[in-house]
Amino acid sequence: MYLGIDIGTTATKAILIDASQSMTYGNPVKLDYARRVAAALAYIGLANLDRAYMTAYAEKIRAELPPQRGKGRIFKVFRFLRELEPAGVTDLGDALKTFVAQHKRRGLAVLISDLYDPAGFEKGINVLRYNKYDPFVVHIVDKKEEKPKLTGDVLLYDCETGDEREVTVTAKVLERFGQVYKEYLHEIDRFCTTRTVPYIQADVSQPFDELILKIFRRGGFLR
Repeated sequence: MYLGIDIGTTATKAILIDASQSMTYGNPVKLDYARRVAAALAYIGLANLDRAYMTAYAEKIRAELPPQRGKGRIFKVFRFLRELEPAGVTDLGDALKTFVAQHKRRGLAVLISDLYDPAGFEKGINVLRYNKYDPFVVHIVDKKEEKPKLTGDVLLYDCETGDEREVTVTAKVLERFGQVYKEYLHEIDRFCTTRTVPYIQADVSQPFDELILKIFRRGGFLR
């Protein structure tokens, strides 16, 4: 899902939040962590008397909150975020194509997601880039996913697609899985770096206030 924030008299900022089914995992839950990030950034915009508009998506746009202005509207933001129901498969490309078609005011776009898109995270980021938005990626991760506590014969279930696969988990399989996971994180970092897209990993175990400070220190959010 995404939360669009119009900050400044001429600039537009959008915060895009993934509310697909995969965001129901993590400890704490990824979507809960993403909600807190979205609410904090929305409050910053509303406190500056900027407009804020919100839309929820997974594989498509599902719900919208009309543009709001003034920090007193933050309670509508809280209610909208609280009532979101995660569902569906992540499709950043199609969802963000709809977003850019509906919102013509270009500016900064903060993408908050676990980036588990079967079609690849690159497509969604490029949709924003090619339509004159400036992406800022906040990657919601749970580092415990790198070393899952599994052993023996298990049935793996894809929470988004419903696909199932039987596998035998050994120490060697877990080691290889950890390597692939690290390579995946490195590829996202490399992709963003080579395209001058600010990128931050947000581990759900990281204190929330530290993450917000990290976003501002990273630069690129306040424009």
